[in-house]
Amino acid sequence: MSSLSNHLYRFADFTIDAPQRVLLREGKPVALTPKAFDTLLVLVEGVGRIVEKEELKKKLWPDTFVAEANIAFNIQQLRKALGDDARNPRYIETVARRGYRFMADVEAIGSDGREPRAVHQLSHEHSGAVPENSAQPPMAEKRRLDILLPFAVGTVLLLVGAGLLVWKVSKRSSGTGDLRSATTATASSTTRLKVEQLTATGQSYHVAISPDGRYVAYERVLENKAAIWLRQLAANTNVELVPPTGRIYGLSFNTAGDYLYFVRGDPPALYRISLVGGPPTKIADGVEGSFSISRHGDQIGIEGIGLAHDLLGRVTEPHHRFHGHALQACFRFLPDRAKLDLGAPDEPQPCVT
Repeated sequence: MSSLSNHLYRFADFTIDAPQRVLLREGKPVALTPKAFDTLLVLVEGVGRIVEKEELKKKLWPDTFVAEANIAFNIQQLRKALGDDARNPRYIETVARRGYRFMADVEAIGSDGREPRAVHQLSHEHSGAVPENSAQPPMAEKRRLDILLPFAVGTVLLLVGAGLLVWKVSKRSSGTGDLRSATTATASSTTRLKVEQLTATGQSYHVAISPDGRYVAYERVLENKAAIWLRQLAANTNVELVPPTGRIYGLSFNTAGDYLYFVRGDPPALYRISLVGGPPTKIADGVEGSFSISRHGDQIGIEGIGLAHDLLGRVTEPHHRFHGHALQACFRFLPDRAKLDLGAPDEPQPCVT
């Protein structure tokens, strides 16, 4: 981070303790994720100037590809914690297509206990840079307007002419108009498709889409450790659901779309985690990686080796084996959660109750 990060920063009734990495409001801690805190620290250290989105990416996620939606998600969390409003901001201002600017007056207190000083004064002493929001000469603004205006007018005229041409052609070809319209509409919808890269090459081996199409869960491997990330398609945000651990062998959503099942560990085990967060819950040991969840979510088919464990910790020895030493079993969770039926998929009755 910046060389100013050994300071305490004050604005309004908030205090940022940079060495301790905590935000205080009237002396009480305010809950923030680590990335949201880092985002606030970068904005405060650059108070009064526009912090570009690319600068935020490089400082918050160095050497990692991330979408701009992650920055927007952190800004949203900061505004919620600060009680700020995006339409009438007091602290964080959005600069369209560029980045963000911290608006409030900020005082910095060094670790040596010196008197509070304005952050922009400290920044200028360290860098010698001229503030970015200094007024531009009126002549430069006029030149820019003179250059952009003809381009804008030409673009509008070009669009109007293209629209008239399409309308005339569609009126002439009445016999084949429907077919051409369908082809044009298909091509137009195809051009609007946007392909977005979520991970770097070779980082992901498993991916799952929720039944309602709202979420995509995918694996991201860094330094031989796999993490599970969740992307909310409507909000265009990515959130780390399971931190980096060992290998991941399988991903699947339940039918309701509120839980994600995955296999990890050595020996591998089947886990379940809520999409709202929290620690994973172990479902069964000895799972090879192949598993399937029933349509109603009350059965889980697994392929594994050795013993199968139910949620109460009871251990049973299955009697049916397939494909050498691999076991295929069907778990049925009863309504009272007190029993577990364990049986082979090709038999009408479970082998153990």
